[in-house]
Amino acid sequence: GGSGNSACPMLIADLNGDWQWNVVVGLANGTIAVVDAAAGSVLHEEAVASKPAIGIACGELLENAGQEILVATDERLYCLSAALETLWEIPMELSGTPAVSGAGTDARILAPTRHGALVCLDGSGDERWRDERAAAAIAGHPLIVAASNGDQEVCIFGSEDGLIRAIILPE
Repeated sequence: GGSGNSACPMLIADLNGDWQWNVVVGLANGTIAVVDAAAGSVLHEEAVASKPAIGIACGELLENAGQEILVATDERLYCLSAALETLWEIPMELSGTPAVSGAGTDARILAPTRHGALVCLDGSGDERWRDERAAAAIAGHPLIVAASNGDQEVCIFGSEDGLIRAIILPE
């Protein structure tokens, strides 16, 4: 069983496509736990980072039957399997929770950095593009990705000046 207090929001998702809900929790000591939502039992628990997570997201990032878990700390971004095996990790100074758009080979991870950039990664963690225009305003605020007119995607976020802003995402 887990111990400690939750250091970041919990995430509720069907991680492996079995129609069973899981709760992913980040603990203050850098441990991540996956809990069976129906039974309340801990399925997996792993010390992932030396620092607490500042955000957790999930999405179908790789070509497999389930979803991967993204864990953001202020120094690294980790991609984990549903069983909490580290698939990849990259150094990245994040300011909040990443957002996931698309699935499989079309997956995009949008990550806000402490230095004011919105960085787009593919499902394997490789950088696709970086937008420096909006970053200072994004810092620490949740990102939402929405489709617009069927083809274009828009990243919507609250900004430090109290406004809601949107950026049309490049391909």
